[in-house]
Amino acid sequence: MNISFHARLGYNFDHESFSIKAYRINALPDSVLCHILSYLPTKNVVATSILARRWKLVWTSLQKLYFDDRQSRRLPDFLLKVPAGGTCFPNVKILTMQLESPDNILTEKLFCSCPSLEELSIQAYLNDEGPTTKFVISSSTLKQCTLWVETEGEMFTQAEYKVRITAPSLERLHIMSNIFGKFVVHDLNSLTDVILDIVYGEWSRVDPNRSIQLLQQLNNTTSLTVSYGQSRFEVTEEQFGWIEGDIVPNCLLEHVKKIEIKGVEGDEDELILVEYLLKYSSVLEVMVICFKGSVSKPERRDIGSNVRL
Repeated sequence: MNISFHARLGYNFDHESFSIKAYRINALPDSVLCHILSYLPTKNVVATSILARRWKLVWTSLQKLYFDDRQSRRLPDFLLKVPAGGTCFPNVKILTMQLESPDNILTEKLFCSCPSLEELSIQAYLNDEGPTTKFVISSSTLKQCTLWVETEGEMFTQAEYKVRITAPSLERLHIMSNIFGKFVVHDLNSLTDVILDIVYGEWSRVDPNRSIQLLQQLNNTTSLTVSYGQSRFEVTEEQFGWIEGDIVPNCLLEHVKKIEIKGVEGDEDELILVEYLLKYSSVLEVMVICFKGSVSKPERRDIGSNVRL
């Protein structure tokens, strides 16, 4: 099928010809209209909803939509509402969102209302003064999930967020944040690949045990990558660093086959963590340790020789 659109500027306008062409376009099935709209930016796609009653909800059937509310301050009355119940965006498979100080009404409902969703990417900027942000992600079809959470400032930040994930088909989870939220997960039996990119700022309020609490909930993970942006802090507490928990995560004991640790400098706490992972990863096949560029090759060899196997 070859479809073309022509626009011509001039003083003569044939209303009858225009009506016929408009009728022919409106008569096309939703699948064809969605294919045409898939080549346009999301904001242009949504704008087609004002063309006619026929077009009002066509855009909601697209498989890929992109939302960015960073410019919403230009529009004082801008509001993205999620239906109180039922389904929205029934055919969307890939959803990418960038949110600034998101409202919980949105973050608690939207990610549970897309029945065909397979890939979800959320980039959220949190305000220090706002309430705790709650992300609720529930999907039986979701396979990949990326959550990137940032705060306005890393020092003395008061921002907080919680995440609840229920996704039996989820295979890959990637979390990036300069603060680590509280995670509660359910039915992640298909999850095999987990990446945690955590940047702890100076004077961070975040409880480092949260990452351990998350790992304890992952039972079938076979690939775990942990990366952090800072390994030295100024603190006032006497007890600090790697603190071994009372319970060993089940994923370490039974499933993890590969571990990759990035940004290593060779501090004592880091070596204790490496030894802990080697001790309890019963089926581990590969461990990759990536040093910071400031660590010389002789220092790397010395660090390796100091690890007790």
